[in-house]
Amino acid sequence: MYLIIGRGLKFEKVKKIIKEESLENFMLLEFQPDNMIRYSLAAADISVVMIEDKVANVSIPSKVYNLFAVGSPILSISTNTSEINRLVTSYGNGRNFENDDIAGIRDFIVSMKNSPELLTTYKKNSLLASKEFTASNANKFLIDYLS
Repeated sequence: MYLIIGRGLKFEKVKKIIKEESLENFMLLEFQPDNMIRYSLAAADISVVMIEDKVANVSIPSKVYNLFAVGSPILSISTNTSEINRLVTSYGNGRNFENDDIAGIRDFIVSMKNSPELLTTYKKNSLLASKEFTASNANKFLIDYLS
């Protein structure tokens, strides 16, 4: 079963494809309220993060840090020069794919299904990565940046 939680134009596009293709193993939910967000983020075996090419080199979706905190492996879809690719590569908590690499995305999902050990490694690495992005060490990043 695939659970997709979201909103916006891409969400509507996915909804349309699911209906047109009569895909019965997909469940769609609208973006969850703030008091439920941690549960919806933690529900995923793999979290998908997409970012537009035009901002991929200078922006990281804020949900990424929340996904790290709940120990979710990341499947990112962006350019290979993106910041999200740099993050998942450096922390070893997922994989990045160009948006046209459908076979690579599929193979990654299948490998996660078939390798509980690898899935567990990505989960542990996300939790470890989350320790780098806390309120208590935000000053360190600011000081390093300003130096």
